Formats: sequence, structure tokens, C-alpha cells
Amino acid sequence: MIHQYLGKEYIKIDFVGKGEIFLVIFVKDYDCRFLRDVCKNYIMKDMLGYGWKGGVMIQFTLYDTVFSFINCHLESGQNAVEKRLNMAQGILKDIGLFSEKEMIEPDAVADINVFMGDLNFRFNRTYQQHSPDVLNSAQLVPNLDQLTIAKRDLGVFPGY
Repeated sequence: MIHQYLGKEYIKIDFVGKGEIFLVIFVKDYDCRFLRDVCKNYIMKDMLGYGWKGGVMIQFTLYDTVFSFINCHLESGQNAVEKRLNMAQGILKDIGLFSEKEMIEPDAVADINVFMGDLNFRFNRTYQQHSPDVLNSAQLVPNLDQLTIAKRDLGVFPGY
């Protein structure tokens, strides 16, 4: 069924999933011969380890470029910015696939890093407060978006 959307020239390289968090990597058939060092890992951050919160990762080398994809689901809640930041930091630290030579965090190993998923950051307003300004949302991001504020004021996620 996936070939109906991607075409037959794409090959599934790997899949990793835990609970509701998953990641699938496809590469063009022609490029598969230049693929090596495919690794995967996951870390769950919910209390029971069911996969409601946490992250999954697939890392590989294509040609001479190391790619690292991390899909995550962070803590929810309007006032949980600190919990989300701590959870993201823990995922990046704990999920790392380390080189055989030395312990290096994934963003020091990979050339291309993609950190994505349900980050759960929100605007610092209620629905009622924001409704009249919805058409101006893009202009309000620098002052109201929790992730933008954390990156600017706290220096989190440098390079992302």
C-alpha cells in the first residue's frame, strides 16, 4: 500500500516503534547501495514505559553523510514548559547511539539531525484570548510561542 504513495523506487530501510511513537525511513532504491551503519534505539519517558511519552531514533550513513532522525512525544500541558525541556534533554542524552571509539552525543556524531514529533509547545494564551488574533498568528510567534521563547531566552536546542 505504501508503494502507491511513494512509488516502487523507495525501499523501507528500517522501522522503530514503541506505543504510539514510531519512525519509518525510506530511501530510493538507487541510493541503497550507498547506505550503511543503520542503527535504531528508543527511550520511553512515561511512568509505565508504554510509549505514550519518549522518543525513537534511526541513524544511518548515506554516501558519506550521517543522518539522525528522532521522533518524540513530549509532556503536555499549558504550564509544563520546564517538563518538556527536561524531557527533550533526557531523550537527546539517553537515546544516543554512541560510536565504538568514544561516547559522543548523537548531534556530535550525525551531520544531519532531525528532531521532530509532538513537542507539545503552545502559545502563552488561552483560546479565548487568541481567537480575535488568529489571522495574525505568524506575527505573534516571537512573543507567544513557548518553543520560540525557550530557544531565544534560554538557548535550548542550539542549531535546531
